[in-house]
Amino acid sequence: MRARSGTRARGMPCVVDTGAPRGSIVLVMHTTSYNVEAFLSACQNAGVKAVVASDRCHVLDGVWRWPADSLVIDFYDPVGAAAVIAAQPGLNGHAPVRAVLPVGGEVAALIATLAAERLGLPGNTPAGVASAANKLRAREICAAAAARGEKIRVPRFLSVAFDEVPADVAVKVEKSIGWPCVVKPLLLSGSRGVMRADDPAGLAVALARLHKLLSTPALLKMDDVASRQVLIEKFVKGPEVAVEGLLSDGALRTLALFDKPDPLDGPFFEETIYVTPSRHPAAVQAKVEEAVSAGARALGLRT
Repeated sequence: MRARSGTRARGMPCVVDTGAPRGSIVLVMHTTSYNVEAFLSACQNAGVKAVVASDRCHVLDGVWRWPADSLVIDFYDPVGAAAVIAAQPGLNGHAPVRAVLPVGGEVAALIATLAAERLGLPGNTPAGVASAANKLRAREICAAAAARGEKIRVPRFLSVAFDEVPADVAVKVEKSIGWPCVVKPLLLSGSRGVMRADDPAGLAVALARLHKLLSTPALLKMDDVASRQVLIEKFVKGPEVAVEGLLSDGALRTLALFDKPDPLDGPFFEETIYVTPSRHPAAVQAKVEEAVSAGARALGLRT
C-alpha cells in the first residue's frame, strides 16, 4: 500500500478564544487557489477577521469578494512575502493575528510558516516545511529515520540531473533500483510529472517529457536547484490511500482516510476518485496512521 507524495505540510493552528478580541487569520493563497471562499466563510463563522495574502491583485480582480487589508505578495520570494505579512500595519492592533494559514500548496505553507515565526505564533519550523515540499529531501530524511529504527518503509531511490543522458540513467536504475520505476520532479504536486517506466526505452520517454516540463521559466525561478533534479524510485505495488488529519504538538488526529478505488499503476497517476470511510480493515488503517505519524515526526512537523 502506498500513500501519495509522502507527508505534506499544509496547515497551521487555527485556535480562537471565546472572549474578545478574537483576532484575525491571515490566509496565504496562490493565484490558482480555488477554495478561498470556504476559508473566508469559516473565518466569518468563527468570528475572526480574514486577511488574504496572495499574488493576485485584489484591486483588479473581480472574482473574489476580497476582505479589507488584503495583501499582495511575491510567491517567488517566500522570505520577502513573510516580511510583508508580518509588517502589515494594523494586523497586531485591534485584530491581533492568531494564525497564518496556507490555502493549498507547498510554497504557501512555507510563506505561512515564515510569517508565523516572525509573528511569534506556534507552527512548524521552516526547515521541516521545506523538507516536506521536496520529494528527494523527504525521502532522505525518512530513510535516515528508518535506519534509526523508526517504523517507516522507504522505497529504493536515487536522484539525477534532469538533462542527464537517459542511457546512463538506465544503468543507474538497473544497478540500484530495478524495474519498474517511477520518475518524479522534486517540486510540483497533484501528480504532475509523475510517470512509471518499465524499461530503458520507457525511461527515456518519461525523462524527455519531464525535461520539457521542468524547462519552464516559472519552475527555474521557483528553485533553480530542485527544479533541475529528478527523483527516481522503485515502483510500489498495491492500492493507494490518502490521509487527512491534524497535528497538535506532534500528535496526529486523523480526520479521514480515503481509498482510491481506481488502479493507479501508471504510466501516469492522475487523481480521480476519493472514497471515505475506508474499506480497509481497521488494522490496516491503524498501520497507515502510524506510518503518517512517523513520517511527520521524521520531517519535524508538529503543528
